[in-house]
Amino acid sequence: MWGRYLNTAATSILPYGNGGLGLSMNLPDFGATQKTPKYSYSGTVTGTLNPSTVVEFTYGISHNLIDLRITTDAATRATTGLSAFPLLYPNALYLDQIPNFTWGGRVANGRALIQKAVR
Repeated sequence: MWGRYLNTAATSILPYGNGGLGLSMNLPDFGATQKTPKYSYSGTVTGTLNPSTVVEFTYGISHNLIDLRITTDAATRATTGLSAFPLLYPNALYLDQIPNFTWGGRVANGRALIQKAVR
């Protein structure tokens, strides 16, 4: 029989922000604090049924929370004058942060797809 329990937490002070906020820039006005508490439980029971058969049962659970917050209100919608800006998902507004939208894709593949469509 074997068991393990882990409980740990870390706090990171990020003076220049974090990419998770959409503000990963080299400006000290957009600093952030990231707290990451986590815990984990696991246990194993091993036994033998006969000389050639071993039985093992393992169970475990883990939890991780990433709490990432801007340390000032410099990047809020109210401070930047964007409060009237329409939101795609109004119920998803968190701490009055500026919405971040990225149109993704691989540019090199985009041009090849257009050429194929024209032919």
